[in-house]
Order: sequence, then C-alpha cells, then structure tokens
Amino acid sequence: NLRIKYLALAIFWLAGCSSPQFSLAPEKNVFQQNANNHSKSVDILWVIDNSQSMQTSQSNIASNFNAFIEGFINRGLQFRMAFTTTDAYLSQFSGNSAQSIFRDGSDAFGHSGIPIIDNNTVNMKDVFIKNIMQGISGAGDERAFQSIKETLINPLNAGFLRQDSLFSVIIVSDEDDFSHDAPEAIGGQYSNPALHTVDKYVSFLDSFTFSTAQKRNYSVSAISILDQACFDILHANSTGQKIGLRYMDIVNKSGGIKASLCGNFATELNKISGRIIELANQFFLNRTPRVETIVITINGKKINESSLDGWTYNPENNSIIFHGTNVPDEGAVITVDFEPSTAR
Repeated sequence: NLRIKYLALAIFWLAGCSSPQFSLAPEKNVFQQNANNHSKSVDILWVIDNSQSMQTSQSNIASNFNAFIEGFINRGLQFRMAFTTTDAYLSQFSGNSAQSIFRDGSDAFGHSGIPIIDNNTVNMKDVFIKNIMQGISGAGDERAFQSIKETLINPLNAGFLRQDSLFSVIIVSDEDDFSHDAPEAIGGQYSNPALHTVDKYVSFLDSFTFSTAQKRNYSVSAISILDQACFDILHANSTGQKIGLRYMDIVNKSGGIKASLCGNFATELNKISGRIIELANQFFLNRTPRVETIVITINGKKINESSLDGWTYNPENNSIIFHGTNVPDEGAVITVDFEPSTAR
C-alpha cells in the first residue's frame, strides 16, 4: 500500500532528524587543602550514659583515648570537646541549669576542673579520662536527645559551638532514647504517642548549626547496642539495656557512625574520629556534577572512587568527601573535573 510506505518513510525521516544532544562545557574545581576551602575546626559533644550499668563502657573509652585523638593531632585539626550526660534533660523540669552544664568529671572518679578540652589542653589524656568518667549514679531514664538540646541551649554553655566549625555529637549508651515532655519515664514504650520523634531533634540540630539542604554542619555518632547478639552479651551481666534503634536512626540521618559497645573500642573510636575528619575535609563544588564524569587528582595523582580508601560524592552537600589514606594532607592540591548536570 502506497500510503503505508509513505507513512513509514515519514516516521524514519523524523526519527533521523530528532534534536541533537548537546554536551555542557566541562568544569574544573581546584582546591588547596587549607582552612579556606573546608572546616579545619571541630566542636565535639560527648553524651555519656551515667546510669548504673555504664562503668565498664566509660572505662573502655577512657583507655582508648589515643585511638580517637591520634588522627586529629596528625592532621592538625583544631578541636574542642565538651561533655554532658544522658540525664542532663532533668534541668528542664527542675529549673536547675547546673544539671545541663558541661561536665568535668564526677564525684566518684574525680573532677578535672577543665570542662572543655582543646588542642592546647595540658595533660590532655588525663583530663579526658576524668571528663569521660561520668559515674553511674545518674538517672536510669536515659534521654540522650533531650539532654543534647538542654545542654546546647543552656546559657552557661554559650559560645562553645563556633560558627565555621563542624559539630559532632557522640552518644555513648547501652539504653535507647525516650525523650518526651513529661518528667515521668516511658522507657521501652516506642509506640507511646508522647515519645518525641527522631526528626524533631534532626530539625533542632539543623537549626542550631545553621545547616541547610546544601550543607549539613553536623553529624551524630553513637556507641550503643546495635543488635541482639550484643544485647545478649551485655544483658547477661546487668539489666535495663536496649538496642539503640533511635540512636541508629539519627546516625543514619546525620551521616555519623554506628559503633558497637561490644566491639573493639580502639577500632570503634578510630572509625568515629575518621568519619569526623572526613566530614571536616569536604570540598564543595560550584555546580552539580554528572557523577559518572567526575575525575579527581591530588597533587596530580588520580584518586579512585571508593568509600573505603578514595573519594565519594555527597549529593546532600554537593561535595566531595575523601576517605582512608586519601584524605588530603595540608597543602595538597585537589583538582575535580566533571561535566555539570544542568546548564547555568
């Protein structure tokens, strides 16, 4: 049929004359590893469970301080560390602001007299050990999230968070968070409508750290019970433990590290400090890339894409994060070539 032949020819012609595909001009972002391109300072808040079952865990952190701090010192990272407890929330109900002030130790294990540790702290390890040993006489109603908020908004702690720093929260607890508005405990009642949502505290931290959709200025990590096997081990010696379901949720939502109370503490602390170093060394691109076109070199050497020992792209912050041995040294030149995903 002649009409069918003409129609087929017309379709073939139109298909061959479709609009041409244009490539956008490539971009090159060049950075030097220094404080002008990324955050070289970190403010860390330790949130220590000071209930009856936590003495061994506090001691394990104290004994492995070097594994946590070594990477900061080797890379010249400017840091500050303060300490609070999972019962600091009590100040909300008592009106006593001293309950949510930064802690410098405990009556049981001694006080350092130095509530905030930084690069210039003399006898840093000894100070850290006293500050981390918060004792075991605290409330058994652990509310880490509520305690974080009460500590950060306490006027007596004002000025701790620096404007250009990465803020890192590290929770250490064998319970879970059960923050809510009333003083009575609701521990274990995950379906209780009074229980605050995890997103409530993500929103608070977003606001408190001036984070945006393009740049998150904080992370939350947790050393807690991650699974049933760890629960069974710890529960054999004491009671009250719970798998940290809500802790893991806020860690996932903030880009932190989930570490196990049943793991090797040196390894777990090293993972947390490594993640903080990674996040403090993000390089923010000027345009959104087509990820498959990204090519990165450090001092002329090509670096492979790898979350273990290379680089990854962080779409939330439109940034490049380096991992493992490939976190650039001070003074290194980082070149990021890519094709943008959209026209200007």
